[in-house]
Amino acid sequence: MGQSEETYPSVVAPGTHVYPFIIQIPEGDMPSSFKGPHGKIVYTLEAKLSRAMRLNKTERTEFTFHSKAERIVPHLVEPWSGSVEKKMKLFTSGHVSMSVTIEKTGCMQGEQLKVLAEIENNSSRALAPKFALHQRYSFIAGSSTNNVSKRIFKVVGQRVPSSTRQSVTEVLSLPPDLTASLFHCSIIKVEYTLQVYMDVPYAKDPTVKVPLVILPNTWGIVNMTQPSMLMGFEPYENNNQAGWNSYPPPTASGGYLPQTAPGGYSSKTAPGGY
Repeated sequence: MGQSEETYPSVVAPGTHVYPFIIQIPEGDMPSSFKGPHGKIVYTLEAKLSRAMRLNKTERTEFTFHSKAERIVPHLVEPWSGSVEKKMKLFTSGHVSMSVTIEKTGCMQGEQLKVLAEIENNSSRALAPKFALHQRYSFIAGSSTNNVSKRIFKVVGQRVPSSTRQSVTEVLSLPPDLTASLFHCSIIKVEYTLQVYMDVPYAKDPTVKVPLVILPNTWGIVNMTQPSMLMGFEPYENNNQAGWNSYPPPTASGGYLPQTAPGGYSSKTAPGGY
């Protein structure tokens, strides 16, 4: 623990005292704070007052920690593409193919994600593309894993008529309260997949699964570049939003924590302090 350029006495005299301090987060790949249905990752700050002939007095407070390690991933700023092709049977004839491209696989909470789907519908039906974001919690204990999955949202795109080829662009709004991805922990993981698929009646839907990483909206990704220039997308709306083109302010090397601990003070107050 680092003190604010002051040396405090080891014995506290009677009265009210205020001790401002700065804490240094240790280096390392510590996971971010997390609370889920079957587990949690909690960081606490503890202060202890030793008292002679009496029980020690201890107070704890939780703080939110965002790991730097989870944002230093180069591929998060790169475009991603995938494709699928399916031959129809039974109640639908012909075939359909679809190619999906996204600006990047790393997105912040509340961000808008632009998805481009190139669809060639050579089937006997008009088909609509659908976009669904799925979340999966994984809780790992030894050889046992408990998975909890749910669909966050589903968006239906415009229908593509039979025997046509169309480009469908969909802008998806990610919820601002979406739990951030967690992958720097050996026992708890939070993962996201964007499924883009064609809704084919009475048949298995041709699907492209896009892996996404959701980041806290308080900071961006290290060395981010403008993805629209990499893949031919036109810049969409506000590309200068906070956390996208700017780096986070200097903080402790292990993560992000306010310089003054919760409940602390930044100025001298009661007599006897310091």
